[in-house]
This record gives sequence, C-alpha cells and structure tokens, in this order.
Amino acid sequence: MGTIVVDEAHHLKNAWWRSLTKVKKALNPTVVGLTATPPYDVSHSEWQRYIELNGPVDAEISVPELVVEGDLCPHQDYVMLSRPTLEEMQKIDEHRRRLSALFDEIKEDSELITALEGHPCFANPTGNLEWIYVNFEYYAATLIFMSSIGRKVTETHREVVGDRELTVPDFDYKWMEALLTFYLYKDSESFGMYEKHQNWLVNRLKRNGALERRNIDFRSNGRVNSYHSSSLSKLKSIDRIVEFEREHLGPGLRMVILTDYIRKEYLVKGEENTVELNKMGVMPIFEQLRRTNSQNEKLGVLTGSLIIIPAAAIGALNEVAENYGIHDIGTNVLPFDKNYLLLELSERLRRDIVHIITQIFQSGHIEVLVGTKSLLGEGWDAPSINSLILASFVGSYVLSNQMRGRAIRTERENASKASNIWHLVCVDPTVVDRGSDFQLLERRFKVFVGVSFGDDVGIENGFKRLRMSQEPGDGDQIDADNELMFSRASNRDELAEKWRKALETGTAMVEEMEVPFPRRSNFRGSGNGQLCGSPNSVAVSGTRYDAANAYGKPGRIE
Repeated sequence: MGTIVVDEAHHLKNAWWRSLTKVKKALNPTVVGLTATPPYDVSHSEWQRYIELNGPVDAEISVPELVVEGDLCPHQDYVMLSRPTLEEMQKIDEHRRRLSALFDEIKEDSELITALEGHPCFANPTGNLEWIYVNFEYYAATLIFMSSIGRKVTETHREVVGDRELTVPDFDYKWMEALLTFYLYKDSESFGMYEKHQNWLVNRLKRNGALERRNIDFRSNGRVNSYHSSSLSKLKSIDRIVEFEREHLGPGLRMVILTDYIRKEYLVKGEENTVELNKMGVMPIFEQLRRTNSQNEKLGVLTGSLIIIPAAAIGALNEVAENYGIHDIGTNVLPFDKNYLLLELSERLRRDIVHIITQIFQSGHIEVLVGTKSLLGEGWDAPSINSLILASFVGSYVLSNQMRGRAIRTERENASKASNIWHLVCVDPTVVDRGSDFQLLERRFKVFVGVSFGDDVGIENGFKRLRMSQEPGDGDQIDADNELMFSRASNRDELAEKWRKALETGTAMVEEMEVPFPRRSNFRGSGNGQLCGSPNSVAVSGTRYDAANAYGKPGRIE
C-alpha cells in the first residue's frame, strides 16, 4: 500500500490521529489529506498533530475559485439583530449588580488583604525579583489593589517596576480577575495557611457566577453570555426571516435551520401546545414557526431521535422509502396539530431516514427543515438549500464553516441558484462592544469569505464587508440595520451579478498580513523584503482578502 487518502482531515488531531499515525509509521505511505476546513482554531498541540499526519498544505482552492468554476453558488451572509427580552435584561442587570457588590465586598476582605501584604513579592520585592519578573501580572495586580484600598506604593516598588513617576491605574474587573487567580491558584506555597478562606471565596465566586472551571471572570461572564446566546428574541428573528424568505421565494423556498439541542420537553401530548417557549432548540423553533405559520410553509423536523413531517408529505415519504426496501412506516398524528405526523423510528428506518427525508425536502414536500448541527451540520448534502439560518451557539471555525457549506452547493437543476445565510445575534445595548454574542459573530466572520457591500465591489472576509453600523445602537438602530439586511437579501439576481463583477476584476486571492506599526511609516526587515503602507495593513490591489490570521493560520503575501 503506497498511498492513504483521508477525507475530512480536520477530524484527525486526537483519537483518530493516534490510530492513523501508527498506520503511517508502519507503512510509510504517501498521505493525501482533504478538507474544506483546516482546524485553524485548535490548540497548538492539536495543530502539530494534524500537520504531522497530513503534512503541510500543498494546495488550497479558495471559495471564489470554486464559484468561478461553478462548484459553489453565489451566496451571501446576512445578520439579524435583536435585543434581549425585558425579562432577560432584568436578569442581566440583576447579575451585574451582584457582581458589582461582590467586587466591592472583596476589596474590603481583611483576610485577603493580610494574605497579600504578607506575600514575599509585596513584603520584600527586592529579594524576590526573579519571581516578580516571571509573574509580573500578579505582582502588578497586587500593587494596584493595594493602592486602591489606600496602601501606599513605596519607592522600592516603583524602582522594581522601573518607573519612579508611576501612575497607578484604577483597580477594575480585569485586575480583580488577575488578583484572585493569583491568590486562589498560582502560589499555594505562600498562601497555604489561607486554604479555608480560599475555599470560602471560591464558593462565593461560584454562587455569583464569577468562577467556572478555575476561570475567574467578572466581565464577559458566562451567565450573562448565555442570556445573549440563547435569547428568546432569536425565535422572533427566525420567524421574521422565514416569513421574508417565503415571500420572495414562494414554493421554491428550501430553508434549513440548524441549532444545538432538540428540547423534546416542548413536544407535549395534549390537544393544545401552549407551553411557554423559553429555550432555544429544534422543538421551540418548530413550535414558534407552527404557531405563526401565516403563509402555510411546509415545516419539518429532522434529528437523530425525532422526526416530524407535514401530513401531506406521507405519500412522497412512502414512495421514496420503497426505493430503500422499507414498507409500512409507522406514524402518529401530532397530538396538537393534525397537519403534522411523528415518525416511528425502527432500527431499519434509522439507517436510511436522513436520505429519505432529504429527498422529500429536495422535492419540496418540506420547505423549512429544522435540525441539529450534530446530524446535519457536516457532511449532509442537500443541494437545493437556498436559505440557511444558523441558530447555533458555536463559534468554532471548523463547525460554523461546515454549517455554511450546506447552503453553498450548486444545484444541477437550478443554474441560477443563489443562497442566503442568516446569522442571529442578540446585541447588548449597554456595552460598547455590543456584547459577547456580537463578538462571537465577528470571530466567525474572520474566516467567512464573500462579496462586500461597498461601492467598490470586492471579495473580502470579516464582518465589516456587510457595511453595517458599528455603534451599540438603540432599538431604532437595530431596526435600521435589519431593514438594510432584508433590502439586500431580497435581490438574489443582484447578488449573482456582484460575484461576477468581483471575480472579473480581482487579480489574486491574498491573505493580508497585519503588522501593528506604531505610526505611519515603512517597515524594513533584516532581509531584502520590505512592507510598505498603512500602520495596520499591507495594501494589495485586486480582490481583497483581509487577514484570516485570527485562528493561527500563517499569513502570506504574494
């Protein structure tokens, strides 16, 4: 055996890597690794394993090249903004008040103050210089904390820092996180006698949602983040997107909505389903759409353990199933809506059900299909998809790009196909960066390539290519941004034309290497090369492709 071909090679960095590495060492073959999504966002050790097995990247085919060749259809990403519900906002405000009170309480903790005052780095800095310079963040946090409670930063400490005119910054959440990480986890030898107090403080932090898995966080707190990522306002966003797409595509709509959890508890057995939809998931999304289905969209659910189809699709289902040698599929009428059927999953049916449902979706007997990212997010092929809603919390480059890939395949029977990909974001109007959900979106977009909405049409990556407002914005601003998205999404013919123009005028696909120059000047390296341009980038003519460097991918300039 001289050659091994591994498909979806981004998976080969942990357990499978160990197995295949043994095979590789035993056979010494040529390994051909294939993937559309190299795992740029994994740890350094996982990346090294991936490269060890597959070798360095020999050839890369860009998305625009595939659009040129007709292997991918014209497509565009759109963003639907929402704000937390009133109840969610109240919970967020309450949580922040608790953290603020906890912050003030810890600043007055006499036992913590005593422990820090007695630590060698504070009590005898000149005798512990090596420790200080290795752990300077913790030393700085201690000085800033002591200054904030009225302890004077002595001349000795200023000399250690190297600035006798030192202006001590304010003690804020960032420095509190560093200080408590130091006290609780980084020097058990010096703080050993305070173990009882440390355990008490750990419990206080956990109860108030400021500590999870030894990670102390007063700012982008996990509990607050969850209110944004799973905000119920996104259900209404989905509702509005489905209505919009149905209006413009009519019976030609082939939409898929991918989310993280099934939430079977929302499938009630009564004649009415009036349960409050207070979580995101497959069933809450299906229920939201079913209850507000003004345009009679044909809704379906496809997961590994729960499948719902329109009652009118049973004939098509049985016809397709016959081709797989499956007869007499068991069904039950949805207790609270006779227009839908629940499928009984036999062992025989489980093996082929995804293929069967995919075919009746392709033929239009289901127009809107709700499923989980774990089943449909990767490897699933339904070329007719022309609208995709990502209702997932995942920020991973690999998985989010794999999910996008479901919608951008070409369809032989539809040469004019163009796809809309919708991202849901709950904006926090109380913070400048628009909140954790928005930050997750920006991280995703660093590796999404598409047509820009600027006057000078080009192909770019990054969120800025959508030309949306960068301000936190109130409700009016959010509404204006959403209307802008709908206006652009309404014209698929124009989208195809934008791709054509961008691909005609572009001359190269280049990853931009960002260099943080301190001022506008030329930077000359030690070799013969030279980078010239603005403080933060190197300008390249032709098609634009801003740095995808955020996930550790080496930049190159051609």
